[in-house]
Amino acid sequence: MKTSAHDVIANEPDLNVCQTEPIANNLSRCLANNSTCEHALPAGPRTICMHENRRDFEYATRLTPPP
Repeated sequence: MKTSAHDVIANEPDLNVCQTEPIANNLSRCLANNSTCEHALPAGPRTICMHENRRDFEYATRLTPPP
């Protein structure tokens, strides 16, 4: 399995990789499960995204609607 620089270096989210899923009013789960991100909060087997713009990474908002 390849390890990207994003997985090793704590930096801003890579918009090509990061996706979140809302799990409560102010909580989002990191779908990339990247616990090394500077905005990550490990929570057992899951990783919570604490980025201030985490809603921009929501999976549902990034889907392209059908034509």
